[in-house]
Amino acid sequence: MHVALQERSAQQALTMENRAPDIDQAIELTAQGFVRPIDEELRQDVRDHLETGDSFYTVTKNNEEVAYAIFCNYQSPAGKILYLSGVIVEEGHQRQGVSEYIVQQAIVDEAPDYLVFRTQSARMYAAGQKMVNELYPKLDSEDMPFDVRLVGLSVAAAQNSEFPVTKKCYGGKPLYGQRPTHPNHAAFYELCSFAEGDAVLCVGRLALSAEH
Repeated sequence: MHVALQERSAQQALTMENRAPDIDQAIELTAQGFVRPIDEELRQDVRDHLETGDSFYTVTKNNEEVAYAIFCNYQSPAGKILYLSGVIVEEGHQRQGVSEYIVQQAIVDEAPDYLVFRTQSARMYAAGQKMVNELYPKLDSEDMPFDVRLVGLSVAAAQNSEFPVTKKCYGGKPLYGQRPTHPNHAAFYELCSFAEGDAVLCVGRLALSAEH
């Protein structure tokens, strides 16, 4: 599959393909995305994600990879789950809707009932809200429907994680070199400690009425 994406800032097309990224380019993009140096820990983390993914999307411009995403597929009694294992977009192409477009294409391809992702980024949480009909946990409510909890616990078990928050998920230190911010989601960091490497497992309903 080749899909042309029109850049908002330039009249040049980005091309999206159903394939894994080149490992070396993926490592470089990941280091940029998380504002971290390239070391063996980062290299191994990228390798692990690529080895455990079920589907991949890579975006290129002029034959150079500028974004990629990795997904895993899970099934729970509540329905089909699409787990976003990771998405990285080169800095020069961020805030142009690239990650959202990749995820929406994956949703079309896989037809899941739920989208799930783990993050310690308020910016990623805000992006996730745009991709689904309802995202949990909510920032202004402790409401947690039964089907959402079931999905969250299913993915947490598969990912050796906890739901909704995994304490010290990244070895007691942040995944990012700098804390991602978002003007409307300061409350996100009340859910988890960025400094201690906590991460939130977010569950998004893709149907308007997914209550089970």
